[in-house]
This record gives sequence, C-alpha cells and structure tokens, in this order.
Amino acid sequence: TFRAKEVTCRGLLKQAQWKNWNWVSQADHFVHGACFTRSSNPSTNK
Repeated sequence: TFRAKEVTCRGLLKQAQWKNWNWVSQADHFVHGACFTRSSNPSTNK
C-alpha cells in the first residue's frame, strides 16, 4: 500500500496536525516504490 512505502509516514495523525510542518526532500533517492510526501509550502526557501 501507499502508506507502507511512505518514508515519512505520519502514523495515525490527520493532515490538519502535520500540514504546517516543514518536511522536504531534496536530491534523495528512493527505491522499491518508497515515496516522500512534502508537508510544507513548496515556495518556502530554507
């Protein structure tokens, strides 16, 4: 399933609880269907 392969699985939290966290992935390489779900504003420069 999608959640089983999500690198940053937020467990049982609802999106409203984590949507303002600033988690991003840059130049990371994921294998075997692993994925990363951004939880920040894409225009945020850090």
